[in-house]
Amino acid sequence: MPAASLQPVTPAGYALLAAMLLGFAWACYLAPWLLALPALIAVASLAHNIAYRRTLRDLASRRGDGDIGAFARDFDCRSVDTWIIRAVYEELQACLGSANPAFPLRATDRIAEDLHLDDEDLEDVAVLVAERAGYDLAGLEKNPLAGKVTTVGELVQCINHQPCLRS
Repeated sequence: MPAASLQPVTPAGYALLAAMLLGFAWACYLAPWLLALPALIAVASLAHNIAYRRTLRDLASRRGDGDIGAFARDFDCRSVDTWIIRAVYEELQACLGSANPAFPLRATDRIAEDLHLDDEDLEDVAVLVAERAGYDLAGLEKNPLAGKVTTVGELVQCINHQPCLRS
């Protein structure tokens, strides 16, 4: 995917931004309670992030240490490409790193319930894993696990069913 190119802001863009700011300022003048809205959104976001980090930290503390070796032992490395295992481990660590560095992943971790990743995050991780491990996601709809991935182990198996591009 090519890098996104930044376009310069046009005078019309600046005018639109100024109009939006003036509109918000006028609305705050008429209804001062609107000033509290950004603060409430910030507090709610902060509370959610704290709860998310606490949940992952508690789960990690119950498991103890967990490195890529422990994660790899959850799979039969004779039938699953170890490149996929490593790529899944490292990409999920990158997703969870801000909340808990070196999170002890397990193949049985539920993506939505345990790791709190949504479908868009899962798709992004799958694309990155496939690129890193050298797998093609074309024809994913024919994969027996397509649309049924709920655990980390199923994600590994799903990508393992795709054609390998490496020689």
